[in-house]
Amino acid sequence: MSVAYSVCRTFAEENHRDEFADREGRLPVLAVPSDPSIPTNPKSRVLVVDDDARLAVMMANWLQNDNYDVTTTTSPTEAIALAGQRTFDLAIVDISFPAMSGWDLIAHLKQLQPSLKVIIWTGWDQAMLGSSPLRELVDGLLPKPSRLADLRKILAECLPRP
Repeated sequence: MSVAYSVCRTFAEENHRDEFADREGRLPVLAVPSDPSIPTNPKSRVLVVDDDARLAVMMANWLQNDNYDVTTTTSPTEAIALAGQRTFDLAIVDISFPAMSGWDLIAHLKQLQPSLKVIIWTGWDQAMLGSSPLRELVDGLLPKPSRLADLRKILAECLPRP
């Protein structure tokens, strides 16, 4: 919950919003203006996998606003099934899940779709991530809390435009 709070707080501050939760503490879906200076490819298909549904929805909104075709799930098992049914250009994956490690999920996704680009989206310390033997399967790292500018930068690196 604290990561979700931090991500939403950062987003609210970047977008000059004073309030980012209602009286019950529910976090709203916040729309982000697109950046016309960043070229987007509406054909890029992105799979977002995070066990926190609020964060997955927030990431989907950011991506959809920049014309990406986005599919979200909170379940690694469902993510594997989706990757077996549909081709994705990029997966944005959390590392911590209750039933399966994010590293196992990434290995399954890359087995199904070897050309899939993968960005790890995590609150873990970056030094811990560097020690995984599967680190070579990852194309980028986006820390939580995230900034939209950082997301756009890593997307430009992972999904070059024609």
